[in-house]
Amino acid sequence: MKKTLLVALAMVMSTMAFAQDGKLAVGVNVNYGFGAGPGYGLENYSAPGFGVKFQYEFVRNVRGEASFNYFLPKKYYGMKGLNFYDVNLNFHYLFNVGEKFRLYPLVGLSYETLAFTSDWKKFIETYGGDASDSKMGVNLGGGAEYMIGNHFKLNAEIKYQTNIDWPVLGIGAAYCF
Repeated sequence: MKKTLLVALAMVMSTMAFAQDGKLAVGVNVNYGFGAGPGYGLENYSAPGFGVKFQYEFVRNVRGEASFNYFLPKKYYGMKGLNFYDVNLNFHYLFNVGEKFRLYPLVGLSYETLAFTSDWKKFIETYGGDASDSKMGVNLGGGAEYMIGNHFKLNAEIKYQTNIDWPVLGIGAAYCF
C-alpha cells in the first residue's frame, strides 16, 4: 500500500513539474454557430453557446485540444425547440508570430448531438419521427491566441464542421500550467 501511494505521489509530482512548461492549458469559450446548419434540415439555424477545453502541446508547436460546447436552446417555429452540443478533438500547429502572439490552423474530429425539447419531441414522436440525432464529422479552421502574462491566454477561432454544414466562431480564455 505504501509503495502504491508513493508511486502515485511521484506520478502526480512529475506531472505537475512537467505541466509547469506551459504545455497544458484549461479554458472556457463563448461560441456562436451560424449559417444554414446544423445539417438536420433546419434552415438558417444559429445559436450562441459556451464550452470548456483542455489543451496539451505534445511536441513543440503541435497541440491537441479536447472540447465540449453546448449551444443554448432557441425557439424554432414559435416553440422552444433544440438542445444542441458537440464534442471535439482538434489538432493545432502553432506559428509564433511574435513573442506573445500565435496563429494556428485547426483540423480535427467532431461529434454533434441534436435533441428536440419536450414541446417538439411530443409533436415529432406522435408522427413517428425521431426526436434526436447524432453525427460525426471533421472540423477545419484556424485561430489566434495572445499570451497575457505567463499563465493566461486569450484566443479567437473559427471552424467549419463539415458533417452538419455549420461554421462556429469562438472566443475564449485559458489558464496555462
